[in-house]
Amino acid sequence: MATPPTGEAALLLAPGHLGTPADLSVRVVHALRDAALVLVESGTLPALAATRQALALPLRPTAEIPSSDEVSEAVAASILEALDAGGRVVLFGGEEGIPGYADPGAAVLCLVRAQRPAVPVRSLGGSSVIGTALMAAGLGVDRVTVLGVTTAPPEQRERKLREVARWVRRLASPEHAVAVFAPGRDVPHLAGRLAGIGWLNVQMVVCVALTMPEERVVSGTPQEILAAGFAPDTPTCVFAT
Repeated sequence: MATPPTGEAALLLAPGHLGTPADLSVRVVHALRDAALVLVESGTLPALAATRQALALPLRPTAEIPSSDEVSEAVAASILEALDAGGRVVLFGGEEGIPGYADPGAAVLCLVRAQRPAVPVRSLGGSSVIGTALMAAGLGVDRVTVLGVTTAPPEQRERKLREVARWVRRLASPEHAVAVFAPGRDVPHLAGRLAGIGWLNVQMVVCVALTMPEERVVSGTPQEILAAGFAPDTPTCVFAT
């Protein structure tokens, strides 16, 4: 499919939907429709497919990026090629696509600024997953540290869950929440790790399927979260304080 002419190369940072495609802003929808290349974090790929189907968006060229601090040579080449042709590259996702919150977005941003410093980088704004999750959780905290997303490959997921548990032990307090985005299958694993390292007084809040009909908020100690049921593929935002 030919790249739509835009007249200006740019890297566009697009917040992902909150559960239903109707939550996307008009600017994000237009960006997805006209993109020369769409970048999407591994765990957000099904959500992008559902969004395209629900909104009847054309299938634009898409590259999958891992939940890590690296961009593969092949994906980097695709990004630079699209920008050099005057196209717009859209980084779509939840907070995993926002530099400063999670590694994939930061890696893409650093690549573009290092290799194509004249290319503008713009945030499209719109509904934020973390903002909505904070409101749903009702946390009265002063600070939130977002650790990005847990990952699909088992070996990466285990490493990420260990990392999250370490940061919770180091940072979590009634004034400081640590957050991570995860499919439902990872929630009991994280709760089990927190219980296993003796971090029994931490409070967890799990925001499940925000803005969707099955939306719910579950809170409690790690042991109580372990006893709650979560559908394996349901999107969640987990807070620990």
